[in-house]
Amino acid sequence: EGRVFHANSRWWVFYRNGATKTEQWVSSTDGVAWSPPSTVPTGCIINYEPNIGLSVSGSLVVYACQYSETVRDFYFDTGTLNADGSISWGYETTVSASYYVNTYEGFTTAVDTDGNYWVAFTGCSISSCGSGTYIYGTVYEHTQSGWARSFARADSSGYWWAILPLTNAKMAL
Repeated sequence: EGRVFHANSRWWVFYRNGATKTEQWVSSTDGVAWSPPSTVPTGCIINYEPNIGLSVSGSLVVYACQYSETVRDFYFDTGTLNADGSISWGYETTVSASYYVNTYEGFTTAVDTDGNYWVAFTGCSISSCGSGTYIYGTVYEHTQSGWARSFARADSSGYWWAILPLTNAKMAL
């Protein structure tokens, strides 16, 4: 998943700060002078990069991430990338992901051509996704009607799930 974007005549770089376990961003108009780091305002646990999925569509940024290590929900939010280097965030929403897993990893997010939000993640049957775990691939879609699980598959292949926007409101998994 890409972590460098260009929007509103600025370069945006999103990264995990390992010391604070937060997702941060910097921006620049020329790639030489960068803004001070700002933190994505989330209650997520970001122990490592796959715990958050972040994507940009035009000047819209969307993210999804694991709510906690013990609750099977995820957080979702959107923001607007502003020309001054700030982000106007919406209100973080908790989405009930009533799929039986112990941990989520490998979040990806996307916005389709109709403006619907998509979140894909890998869930694992034990406390971390490693050798011998049962992998649950799940995709959620948000439309005018709200959130709905649109695809789920369980196997032990070890593949990570990711979504990519196509045309005509379609997604590739």
